[in-house]
Parts: sequence; structure tokens; C-alpha cells
Amino acid sequence: DNKYRFFGEIGYYIFNYYYFGIGNQNPNEIKEYYGIKYPRIRINALRLVQKNWYLGGSYWFDDYTVTPTDGGILAQNTVVGSLGSRLSSLGVVSIYDSRDRVFSPSKGFFIETGLLFNQKTWGSSHNYIKFRFDASFYLANTLGHVWANNVYVETNSGGDVPFNQMAILGGTKRMRGFYEGRFRDKHALIVQTEYRFPLFWRLGMVVSGASGLVSDGIKPTRLSSDLRHTYGAGLRVVLSKKEKLNIRIDYGRGSFGSSGFYLTFNEAF
Repeated sequence: DNKYRFFGEIGYYIFNYYYFGIGNQNPNEIKEYYGIKYPRIRINALRLVQKNWYLGGSYWFDDYTVTPTDGGILAQNTVVGSLGSRLSSLGVVSIYDSRDRVFSPSKGFFIETGLLFNQKTWGSSHNYIKFRFDASFYLANTLGHVWANNVYVETNSGGDVPFNQMAILGGTKRMRGFYEGRFRDKHALIVQTEYRFPLFWRLGMVVSGASGLVSDGIKPTRLSSDLRHTYGAGLRVVLSKKEKLNIRIDYGRGSFGSSGFYLTFNEAF
């Protein structure tokens, strides 16, 4: 009867990334290649407390092994977490969900708020607190067009934060057009908007834009110089008309000449 929600992730990952440094001012040509592998366990359990509102607890675990390959600052161990780190977090999570559909909503709100405490007491390599706020709302017209909007806020405070646990811009979901982790710091603010409309048969199209920044603190006077922007467009191929499950094909461009092509399932938000 929709009284409970359980979701999470269990996996083992081996990736390679580029590290561009911390902050909003790092140029494209200064980057460092590194390898990373880690097991991941993320468990979230929530119960309905009021109409559309769920409340519960979270446990997150990641154990990172970092292998620098370019002989840069990661290899010199001058960055927190440059040779590895362990995330072991206990926290609370709240979800408000009034969407009409899960995969491709046309109306309603989805608001997820989480507070995670990383403590050496329960196995974390560093003590710090992570706060996440992820809110989306959707409006539709009689033509079947949908205007989707998203606001994401993340803050990490209370101690030394490993570089790969910082808030980031870029990737498949937030500010497409930037490489995932192109900009990173303790805090992030991202605002995104999309206009989604059908074309013919099972095809649809999306135009999108986003603005965001990362920061080591609240500095309103730096807003104009630190704000980064992306824009793009994409196609949608409907796999399931009943569930509105789509294949997502996007292309995005961002500041500093960045760009990205994305092929995946479901909407970004």
C-alpha cells in the first residue's frame, strides 16, 4: 500500500577519471589521470508518515583505493583522500513525492533531503557531515509538453573532506556538458530546467539549460565569476508507453568549451 520505501545500491566499481583540481577556476588543460576502485553499499529505508511524505534512515559505505598515474598532486599526496579514503555514514533521509509517474513525470513534486554523518567511530576515514537537498517539480500543458525543473544543493562541513566525496558539477544528471567532477569543492548549488515534448511515433525531444557553482564557503560577491552554465538538447525513445520509460540521448555544452554526449535510461531528473 505504498507505506514503505526501500532503495539502495550494492556493487564494485573500477573506473578511471580526470582530476581538474578543487574550485571553479581550474583550466581544461591542467588535469591529472587517476584510477579508482571501490565496493559500495547504500541502504535507505523509509516509512510513510503523511500523505506523499516518507521519513527514514540511511547507511552508506564506500572504500576507495586511488591510483594516481600522472605523477601530479594526487601522487604527491597533497590532497585529502588522494591515496584512498573510506566513507561510512549513518543518517536520516526524507522524501516528498507527489509525481504522477516515476520514470518520466508530467506533474507534481519530488523532494529528497538527506543528512549523513561520517565518523571514524563507525569506520569512516574522516569526520564530516554531508547535507543533500534535491528538489524537482513538473508542469504539463494540454499538448503533452512538460516543463521540468530541478534544484540541487550539497554541503560538506565539519572536517576534512576527501576530494572524491566533495560536491561536483557534471555527469549524466547534473549540468550535462561538463565532465563528471570537472569542478568540485565542499559545497555546490545547481539549478536546471528542461522542456520536453513529443515528436512522432515513440520519439520525443528535450531542450535544457543549467547554471551552478562549487565553493569552499558562502561568498556572494564571487557569484558572477564562479557561476558556470551548460545548455543542450536531446532525443527520447519511448520503450514503455505505459510506464513512460525512455532511452535518453543528450548532447550538452558548457563553459570553457566543454561538451558531452550521453546515452542512458530515464530522465536526468
